[in-house]
Amino acid sequence: MQLSHPSVCRFVRGVLLALTVHVSVLHPALSQMKGTPAEQPFLVGYARDLTPKRAMTFFQGVATELSIGESMMKQMEVAETELVSTQVDRPIMGTAWYMVTGLIPSFETVTFQQCADLADARKILSARARQYGGGNTSSANPGATVADLPNDCFTLRNRWVWDNPAPEGEIPDQQALVPTGFERSTEIVEENGQRLLRTTQTMTIYFRYNEGMLYESRFEELTTMNLPATDSLLRAAKGETDLGFEAYLDRIPIGIRTLGWNMINSGAGVQMQPRDDEPEELYGIRQAAGDFALPLIRAVMFDVDNAEGWATFAAAGKPSLHGYATVRTRANGQFSKDLQGLSSGRSLFAPILNDEAALTFHTCAQLPEKFAAVATSGAAWVKYQARDRLPTADPRLVDVDLLAATLDNFAEHRRIEILYKMGWTTESAGVIYGGIQVGDNHELVPSVYRLAVAMDPSVADQFSLESTELGPMAVGRIPEDATAEIERAAGIRPTHLYLLHSNSCLWFALGGEHADEIIRSSAATCSESDTLTRTPLLSFSLDVAKWLEYPQDDPVGVASMLTWLDVNAPWFPPFPFPRGQSGGKRQPLLQKVIDLGGDTDMTVRLLGDESGLVLDARMGEALGTYLIARLIDGQDQMMRRFEEDRKRLMEEQKRLTEKAEQNQKSQDP
Repeated sequence: MQLSHPSVCRFVRGVLLALTVHVSVLHPALSQMKGTPAEQPFLVGYARDLTPKRAMTFFQGVATELSIGESMMKQMEVAETELVSTQVDRPIMGTAWYMVTGLIPSFETVTFQQCADLADARKILSARARQYGGGNTSSANPGATVADLPNDCFTLRNRWVWDNPAPEGEIPDQQALVPTGFERSTEIVEENGQRLLRTTQTMTIYFRYNEGMLYESRFEELTTMNLPATDSLLRAAKGETDLGFEAYLDRIPIGIRTLGWNMINSGAGVQMQPRDDEPEELYGIRQAAGDFALPLIRAVMFDVDNAEGWATFAAAGKPSLHGYATVRTRANGQFSKDLQGLSSGRSLFAPILNDEAALTFHTCAQLPEKFAAVATSGAAWVKYQARDRLPTADPRLVDVDLLAATLDNFAEHRRIEILYKMGWTTESAGVIYGGIQVGDNHELVPSVYRLAVAMDPSVADQFSLESTELGPMAVGRIPEDATAEIERAAGIRPTHLYLLHSNSCLWFALGGEHADEIIRSSAATCSESDTLTRTPLLSFSLDVAKWLEYPQDDPVGVASMLTWLDVNAPWFPPFPFPRGQSGGKRQPLLQKVIDLGGDTDMTVRLLGDESGLVLDARMGEALGTYLIARLIDGQDQMMRRFEEDRKRLMEEQKRLTEKAEQNQKSQDP
C-alpha cells in the first residue's frame, strides 16, 4: 500500500523508525543482570503509534511522490506481521532504563509496548516467534518457540545448530565469545566419516504482561521486579505527543554519582599539574580552565533533578514538527545559581536579530567570575609567546599587547556573544555577516591589520585600513584563487571581506564589493539602541522560502547557495544518517519537496533561568521530508554502486575462470 499525500505529512514518523524499532523492539537489554535493579527507572522514553510497517509504508510513499529510491524500494519489504498491537488505537511503545547496584554499578533496559489484553499480548508474542522463524519444520533449526511462565510471564527461545570441520586439539571455550543473553555449546560428531564440530546456540527473551503493557528484556529478573505503573507511562505520553522522555537523575544513587565525579576530578587533577619546561603562562591557562570547568561539571552531576521532553509530528492542520524539552535543577543548588548567571547576559545584537536574513545563529551568555582567570591567563600567554619569538624592540610587540587587551577586556565583562547571518539586501547583494562582542578596544582592527602586514607585506596589496564614522574598518579583496576554492566547496563567490569595530563589537561581512553596507547599517542600528536586551542563551532560525525568494542571479552566489548545495554537496543537508554519496552531482530534490507542501522554516531556542533549561524547537514539514528524501536517495545510490561493483567482480571472476580453463586446455596433451 502506498501513502497518499496527506500521509506524507507524518514525515517524522519515518525518521524515527530506526530509533523506535531499534530501541523498542529489536534492541532489548544487552546483558544478564548482575546485581539488584532499582525500584523505579531513572529514564523512560516512549513513542506513539510508530510501527515498522507504517514506517516502511511511509518511506515508500515519499519515494513514490519524488520518483526516487527505486533500488532501495525493491529490496525493502513491508512487514507482513504486526509486531505491535492492532487492537489499540495509536499504541505506545518505549524503553525504561534501570540502575543496577552491584560490585560494578550498571544499568539495564526494559522495553514495553501497549496491548489490549492478555490475548492481544499472546498475538504479539506469536508474531515475534514468526520473526525468528517460528514454525520452521527443520529438525536442526525449528525456530523460536513461546513458553508460558507463572503470573502472565513468558519466554521466547530460539535455537540454531550448525556444523563446521572440527579443529585439531582442544576445543576452545565458546561461551566467552557469544553476546550475553545467549548460550552456546559445542560437541564433536561424526557424519559420513567426517569429524565435525557441532555448535548449538540458544537465545532467550523474557516477557511479562502487566496492566495493559507487554514488557520485554533478556534477564530473568523481569518476571519478578517492580515495573512502572501503566498509568504513569500513559501520563508520560501527554496529549497528542508522538515522542517523549522523562529522566529522573535524582534516582541515580548518590554513591554512583560520587564515583563518577571522583573519576572526572582525579583525571582532571592530573592534567592540571605543572609539566616540565612548561611556560607558567600556559600552565595558568590549564589551571584556570580547570578551576572554571570542574565546579560546573560537579553542579550538573549533583544538582539536576529531572528532565522531560516531547515532540509532535506534522499532520493535517499542523505543517511542522514541534519539540519541547526541560531540565529542572535543584532549588538553591550551585547549578541553579550558575544558570541564573549565564542567562543574565545582555545582547548588543538584539536590535537586528529579526532582520531580513534567511539564516540566523545567535548565542549570548554571561560567564561566571571564575572565567575571568581563563581570559587573563590567555592574554598573558599571548604576550609570552610574542616576547619569546620576537626581538625586544620589535614594534609588533605593541600590536600584540593591543590584541591581548581584548582578552583582558573580556575578563572584565565576561559576556560571550556571537552572531552569524546569511542573507541578501538590495545594497549588499548576497552576504554572510555577523559579529562577536569584544569590548571597547578601538585598536583591535588596526592592530590585527598591522600584524598581518608585518608578517606578510603582500597583505597590504589586498587589504587596507579605513576610518569610518562607526569605527576603524579593514577592507580586503579576496584573491581569485581563494574565491575559486570557496566556490568549489560551497558554491559561493565572495570577492571582499570587511572587518569593523563598532559599539564594543567586531563585525564581519563576506560577499561582494558592497558587502560592507550590511554591517554599516547593522552597526548603526545597534548603536542607536539605548537598552541592552536579554535574549535566549542560543537561538537559530532558517527560512528556506525566504532564501529561495532572493534573486537567484546574485553574483556572490549566496542567494542560490541552497539550490547549489542540493545538487552538488554530498554532505548536505547535515544530519546524522549515512547518505551514501561519494561525489558527483545529485538529482535536485529541494524544490520538489517544497512543492509537496508544508512549512519551510525552522527555529530553535534555548532559554535558561534559576529553575533550569528549556529547549523549544520547530521544523517545517517540508524540511523534514527533505531530510528523509535525501536519506532515501543516498541509500539508493549506495545500493546501486554496490550492485555495479558486484557485477564487475562477477564478470572479472568469470573472465579469470575462463582464462584458467583455456590455459588448462592448452597444456593438456
